[in-house]
Amino acid sequence: MVSALALLQHRNCRILPIDTRYPDLGSAHALDVATHELMATTDDVAAVLAALESDWNAEEIVRSGETLYQV
Repeated sequence: MVSALALLQHRNCRILPIDTRYPDLGSAHALDVATHELMATTDDVAAVLAALESDWNAEEIVRSGETLYQV
């Protein structure tokens, strides 16, 4: 197994000492902040669909949806 220092040998880095232990207070992803559900209005959806349909034909729209996950 390759050590971290071997991987970083050409990088400008330094090892930091860890001398503080922080208490485990739960998940970093479970934030106690207000959240809002994003929801488009009917007018927003109609505007987006109108713009899409004016620029693309039905076949292009379907193809775009089918390949949406591809990078």
